[in-house]
Amino acid sequence: NPLIEGPAINRYGDMVTTSRLGSQGGDAVLAVDVEDLGNGIWRYEYALFNWTVDRKLREFSVPISGIATDFYFHDIDDQGANDWVVSTSGKNVTWTYNDVVLAGHKVAGPIEFATLYNFGFTTTKPPGNRTAAVRIHEAGQGGNLLGIDTLAPAVLALAADDLSPSEGQVASLEVSGGQFGALIAVIGVGGVSVAPLILTPSPIPFVGGQASMPLLIPAGVSGLEFNLVAADFDTSVIAVSNVSTLAVE
Repeated sequence: NPLIEGPAINRYGDMVTTSRLGSQGGDAVLAVDVEDLGNGIWRYEYALFNWTVDRKLREFSVPISGIATDFYFHDIDDQGANDWVVSTSGKNVTWTYNDVVLAGHKVAGPIEFATLYNFGFTTTKPPGNRTAAVRIHEAGQGGNLLGIDTLAPAVLALAADDLSPSEGQVASLEVSGGQFGALIAVIGVGGVSVAPLILTPSPIPFVGGQASMPLLIPAGVSGLEFNLVAADFDTSVIAVSNVSTLAVE
């Protein structure tokens, strides 16, 4: 193969995506390799590379829309105490830095710039085009959530063109993988569950498996995180998305 400029991760797996944090916040690169193990079993392996984000990366989340097993995490040291903690909730699998600081020598933690960590799991769901979420470790301009296109096993997925919008900004909410009509609702505010607040007065038709709606971020919500969920609606809800989070600057 001919030589190309850029990090080595650009040669890995089935899909490689670079996403920028704001206009000057730096770039993160996500590569994914999906293997069909046979008998309806799929293995997903992700490589997350902090290319130039000075504020570091502390959390990685992808939709799974089902049961996942055989979770894998690898950082740059052999200290198990500071390994990121994996959890499954809201039809997502999420790895989070556990805020452990080990004294005495340089060890891993949040992903610093020019550093790569690996994540993986096994599931019975085949891949589709979805959006992963990366949480930034330190506060600063550009917000604290970054969306990166990837392959993941969600049957129905919800994302936004900007996971850290500002007040007064119009964010585009995107639902993929549906057939009938998309309904989108808020199910949590600031980490507290709330009764679903439906944002769509009527189902949005899917065209080519995609549906989208604009959302004006109202005044007075700066600093809050909103958990959103979507459903494919016919005469009843037939499929529910992973949870997607908007963190308003």
